[in-house]
Amino acid sequence: MRTTLFGCVLSVLMLASCSSEQNVTEPVRLSDIVNTGCTRSFSAKESRPEYYRSEMEKKPQVSISVDKNGVATFKFTDLEANCIVNEFRPSVKTNDGEIAIVLIPYTPDPTMEADCYCRYDVSFKLSNVASGKYCMKIYESDYYGKYDTAHPSYEGLVLFAPNKTFGFDL
Repeated sequence: MRTTLFGCVLSVLMLASCSSEQNVTEPVRLSDIVNTGCTRSFSAKESRPEYYRSEMEKKPQVSISVDKNGVATFKFTDLEANCIVNEFRPSVKTNDGEIAIVLIPYTPDPTMEADCYCRYDVSFKLSNVASGKYCMKIYESDYYGKYDTAHPSYEGLVLFAPNKTFGFDL
């Protein structure tokens, strides 16, 4: 009798554990980083004044497209940096409904400066981002990855949902 009762209880526990839904959230993963390098250059000394002014007035653009599987593709266009920058190396941190992206300009020798600026485009993918609203902050750092957390380039509420695309200025 005890063996039968123990067997029944064990069976019920096994069925209950198999049927209960367990949401395992994996960490957000950054992948497929693509940099264009310098797309346009301009200089206060060497560019025509009207061209230099128009380039200095441009704001970088961000486009975020979420596919049917929930993978978000981020495209940053017209990022501005010194001409010595080779590429941008994005970094992503997530925490309780917040996504922080840091755009880090990379150059082999950060002590050098050139007398010109370039426009750069960078894109990357974020996977394992659950659908929902997030407070997103985007920071532009110095060559060493340091940035001011009190002054993001962008801060706002964004909605991640499958098959959705949206954009904004930095």
